[in-house]
Amino acid sequence: NVLVADNIFDELIALSFDASAPGLSLKSSDASALNFTLDYAFGLGFGFSADAGVYLDTGGVTQGGEEFRLDLAAKLTPGAALDAQLGFLQANLKELADDDGASGLFGAIALDLRDADGDGKWRAGRESLEAVAGLSADANVDLGITVDIAASDIALPRIDTVLHYDQNFLDVTYSSASGSSFEVGGAPDVVFEAVTLDLGNVISGFMGPIADQVGDIIGPDTLVRQAIDLLSLEVDLKVAKLRLLDLARLRLPPAQFQALEKSIDAIKSFSDFIGLVEAAKGDDGVKLNFGDFNIGRGLLESRAKPVTAADVADNRAPDLDKQTQGKTNSNKLVKKIGTEPGSIQFPILTSPSAVLSLLMGRDTELFVYDLPDFVASFSYVQSYPIYPGLNARLGGSLTAATDLAFGFDTTGIRAWAEDEGFSLGGLDRIFEGFYLNDLDEFGFDKNEVTVGFDIRAGASVGVGGLVEAGVDGGISAGIGLNLHDLPNSGTGGNTGVAAEYDGKLRIDEILTRLDQGPECLFDMNGDLRAFLEAFFWTGVKVPLVGKVTLFEARDRFVDEVLASFNFSCPDPEPPTVATLGGDGTLTLAYDPAGSARPGEQAERYNVKLKDVDLTPDDGDPSTVPRIAVTGNGYTQYFDPALVKRIVAAGTAFDDSYSIGQEIAADLVIHGGAGDDVITVAADGAGFTRELYGDGGDDRLSGG
Repeated sequence: NVLVADNIFDELIALSFDASAPGLSLKSSDASALNFTLDYAFGLGFGFSADAGVYLDTGGVTQGGEEFRLDLAAKLTPGAALDAQLGFLQANLKELADDDGASGLFGAIALDLRDADGDGKWRAGRESLEAVAGLSADANVDLGITVDIAASDIALPRIDTVLHYDQNFLDVTYSSASGSSFEVGGAPDVVFEAVTLDLGNVISGFMGPIADQVGDIIGPDTLVRQAIDLLSLEVDLKVAKLRLLDLARLRLPPAQFQALEKSIDAIKSFSDFIGLVEAAKGDDGVKLNFGDFNIGRGLLESRAKPVTAADVADNRAPDLDKQTQGKTNSNKLVKKIGTEPGSIQFPILTSPSAVLSLLMGRDTELFVYDLPDFVASFSYVQSYPIYPGLNARLGGSLTAATDLAFGFDTTGIRAWAEDEGFSLGGLDRIFEGFYLNDLDEFGFDKNEVTVGFDIRAGASVGVGGLVEAGVDGGISAGIGLNLHDLPNSGTGGNTGVAAEYDGKLRIDEILTRLDQGPECLFDMNGDLRAFLEAFFWTGVKVPLVGKVTLFEARDRFVDEVLASFNFSCPDPEPPTVATLGGDGTLTLAYDPAGSARPGEQAERYNVKLKDVDLTPDDGDPSTVPRIAVTGNGYTQYFDPALVKRIVAAGTAFDDSYSIGQEIAADLVIHGGAGDDVITVAADGAGFTRELYGDGGDDRLSGG
């Protein structure tokens, strides 16, 4: 037997699932995570025996018995640990040893010679010889994953899981005797096993910072809470127990009193919640197990597909009450967490779809609180006797109501990861996740504040202030204030992408609107009406309290709109972060225009190639490649076919410029004065790379 075998190459490459499962969005931070090798073995042998004579040895020279085999492998070292990015999350990966071998991508081309009687000896002219060729490619990955992001003042919940990824890409066999078989494109089998969330980390790292901020306003020791306790304090009058709050029951209609009582109870409940968060910070060791998640093909194919309840139909949220037994403070705390509008919601503790959404790199709601509607009103009606039993009436009323909700999602964390590369200079982007909600629970636009008033005059029969029936007429007005959402970052205006709205008013958007003028924070709508209504009323006057209604019925039989209005400020002009000249030169220079961010500041730029849906609201998820230029938190997109050269002049401040690996253009980047950081990951083959630190203490690195 003659054996020839060798290694053709042995390289280190990054781990990435972007090609096979872009929706998973898992890639290593280390460019040398995988050992990429190509090996071959070829052997052929001849022999002679008394019974067989001269023969060809068909036993092969490889473990599988082939005469020739070419092996391509990209695999992790057993037990290897490395940093990675899972969607927009930082993660730690560890290769797990199991029965199916090391994790990696494997491919092979093989040729096997087989004699007819299977004794490993082919005798020419005495038996047939079969040649079998094979081509195969498959992936087998088993990784322990820990997601644990701590970003200064706030931390994402720690999640531990095991990722199993198995896929057969290609399996082709050709036999000179029996023909061929062909199997290609098998769907990947992906499982997140034993997804576990650390409750103690959620309480101390995530709930804690939120409670600390809100606690300064309505915490257990604030004046607001003391006033609430005073209103709720019961006084035993021996015949009955009475609260100060109950005095309002005598003046307000039942519906308005119930709304007031509900609002006060909600403030008290949230204040209690803040105190429980502080008390539970020391409760460690509680792990919430969400079980195994089997990932469907749709979620793997695109990050644009949201995770729905149907994707986790087989999963159940952990029993928070049961799993916190023995941890008194944590147990009291989780009993305050709900899932319905009006309750304090932490979806990552109660919703399997939210946990999977976070793992899959989708934007996820982390905290939601829909404040109870608050209604306040004042009315005054006075009857003046004209003749016995006949009265003239004058009066009016004023009513105000609010419908407010706020929350925190992962939008800011994603922006920090994708636009700022987790840099400390861009850490403030995390807080873009705080928002005021502009939509109701069904996803429709709503008025956050409504104000109504009327002025009326009328006539009645009866005893004024005791029992009356008659007709009132007058004018009424209603005004609605609706938060004005701005287009999502990277859409609308000069971005090159159609405007898309998420129904959430974020901190930057609020500042931008206030910069236009306080009146631009809300859209205003309303109308002026004329009305006539019949009524019957009976009641009594109580000293110190006033008129108390015992029974009232009204029927508005005329209600005509005299005038209506809608006022809305136009969307402000977006900032310009880059301009493309006719010669193909893309100039990076930040012009704040109508944004809330000032122009006299450092420039933070991230330039990369990205697949973009240019029409996100048309129902078609198709994407095209675009150069995404993000400057100081704002993004514009440019056609890569038109960009030949990218230039930047820098500023007098501490600037940072990061150019992604896929950018195919000449570069001339200046930092200007200040301590600048310029990083170019792009391959320079065929293009020029000119990096200038200029003044200051600068750091330059180029691909």
